[in-house]
Amino acid sequence: MVLALFLARNTEVQAANITSAATGNWDVTATWVGGIIPVAGDNVTIASGHIVTVTADADASTLTIAANSAVGGNGVTINSGITLNISGAVTMTAPTAATTNLTVGAGILNAASIAIPGSATAGRVATVSVSTGTIAVTGSITFSGTAAQARFTSTDAGTVNVGGNFGSGGTLTTSSTGTINFNGSVAQTIGAYTTYNNIIINNTSGGVSFLGTTTIGGTLTVNTGTLTFGAVTTTVTGQTDITGTVTISSTTGTKTFIGLVTINPGGV
Repeated sequence: MVLALFLARNTEVQAANITSAATGNWDVTATWVGGIIPVAGDNVTIASGHIVTVTADADASTLTIAANSAVGGNGVTINSGITLNISGAVTMTAPTAATTNLTVGAGILNAASIAIPGSATAGRVATVSVSTGTIAVTGSITFSGTAAQARFTSTDAGTVNVGGNFGSGGTLTTSSTGTINFNGSVAQTIGAYTTYNNIIINNTSGGVSFLGTTTIGGTLTVNTGTLTFGAVTTTVTGQTDITGTVTISSTTGTKTFIGLVTINPGGV
């Protein structure tokens, strides 16, 4: 018991606020102020002009990407097959020069939430992107500011798991193979975009609903939970596969299902 208490206290003491000192790899001392490589429990800030590459699995408590004012931009890049675990929030800041990027690519990002702001100045873009990798957020992905500069981009067959809301107010770009999976245990909302590809509903409590006019260019799969079509216009271009529950709660707004609709045993 004494040893356990000592270890717990020692871990608390070691937790730190760590800021990047230069562009470089996450696991290299020269990348960080004071030469301290971040570990689980640390609050990490990526300073202006620095791009930090995650080349080996890494952990932190929070990740803040500061406002960039440098020509080359700033951000974080996760290499293929590598995991970055952020137990708390990922917070981006609108750049005042160039761009700010959180590039997951073919890697894996786990976080409690992601906040993407949009600058009022054209070209000063904050972007979260994924190709064939995975983003898993236990909370919400939110957008603020000017939508054109607050971007979430899926360029390939990546999967985005969302335990909270996928907010409106940004710019969503998806490929013909990417999937957003709503897998929360609370009520969830799907942001108003006409650029979704595949959507999967795996909600265990509270249900999922649409915030506004929505087009799903690929497939809609309702595995568990209730998906509610409310007073909004919704279009599903591909196949709809229902094992959970689909509810149409309002006749306001057109609900269009272009592809085959399949209700499986147990589906409603």
